[in-house]
Amino acid sequence: MPVHLGDNEHEMLWRYFYRHSGVTKLLFKKHIGHRFEIKSFEENEQLDPENYFYIIIEGSVRLNVEMDGHNSQFLLRSGYACGAKHLHS
Repeated sequence: MPVHLGDNEHEMLWRYFYRHSGVTKLLFKKHIGHRFEIKSFEENEQLDPENYFYIIIEGSVRLNVEMDGHNSQFLLRSGYACGAKHLHS
């Protein structure tokens, strides 16, 4: 019997998990999907990677990072994640 996730955004998020770890749709629906909030952002909107973990499932995010007095820019496209420090705490 097919497992339905309810909307296209959760389908895209499941595909991310499936491609990276082999999680089945049923496991995703029962144990993972409800823990994520699907959000859309406007251009130039600030993200909070100190307090949230982001998975980019559509589009891209340009990051401006300042470390040790140096500025760097990164472009993260669909399939990338940021705020990974929360996976280790």
